[in-house]
Amino acid sequence: MGISPEHPAIQQALSRGLITGCAAVPKAKREKPDLVAPEHEHGSRDGVRYSRWLVPLHVVAGDNARGMRAKIGRAGHERRVTSQALSRTLRALSPFAESAQAGHRVICTLTRVGGREMDYANVVAAMKYVQDTVAMFLGVDDGPRGPVQWVYDQKPGGPVGVRIQIQAA
Repeated sequence: MGISPEHPAIQQALSRGLITGCAAVPKAKREKPDLVAPEHEHGSRDGVRYSRWLVPLHVVAGDNARGMRAKIGRAGHERRVTSQALSRTLRALSPFAESAQAGHRVICTLTRVGGREMDYANVVAAMKYVQDTVAMFLGVDDGPRGPVQWVYDQKPGGPVGVRIQIQAA
């Protein structure tokens, strides 16, 4: 991280002689994380229909990201990658969309896979654009009064991605 030499506090400390000379410290480039391989499966377990996608997407908590432009770019990227994963299997998604639009409860579990562990609030924030996209594909509102019950989880370690599981309630 570091503070720019042009920062007012640094300039003031230099003018008072509290510090002598300073140079900008270059930021280290972050390596891109390994992503999971995309997958889709659907079926029924104990009489409950489900469909599950594994999306190669690195999600980060919005509060930890910098700048509005970066946030907007990340939002577009997350929506695009999620849309591509879901659109490949619309036939598997349609029964859940019909059920949700009819007002029946649908449970959607969004799991952040890989990377470091986050606290729960950050996991929820990181899944915002994924949640928006899933709700759009289901054709429903993603608010608390909508027909979808949103559940969040994480499985730290290993390649990163997002697991989306939708099931009938």
